[in-house]
Amino acid sequence: MTHKILNVDDSEFALAKLKNTLTSAGFEVVSPAFSVEEALERIEELKPDLITLDVIMAGTDGIEGVHSILKRFPEAKILMVSAMGQDGLMQQAIANGAKGFVVKPYRDDELTNEIKRILGAS
Repeated sequence: MTHKILNVDDSEFALAKLKNTLTSAGFEVVSPAFSVEEALERIEELKPDLITLDVIMAGTDGIEGVHSILKRFPEAKILMVSAMGQDGLMQQAIANGAKGFVVKPYRDDELTNEIKRILGAS
């Protein structure tokens, strides 16, 4: 079974890199979201198996986003993806319920291995 992944980031470049990495690894990447608000609509519609979520975004940030997503979709699996130097924010995201995090710039295998760990796949 192919796992569906929703990528949430306000950077088109970051979304393109994520999509390329994940499709190359055999995941199905569904239509992306550029904000937490858009992500909430996409989750309802697409029912992804995992959500990658950037920490720093315009509007609602990823920290609040984790809380908002899990409030509406308690079973959601969220992987935080963010830039170096944001360790405190990452720990806050984990405390809010994110299942893991990967720091940009990430290695492709680092990202895919973390997703597999969260999904319980090998």
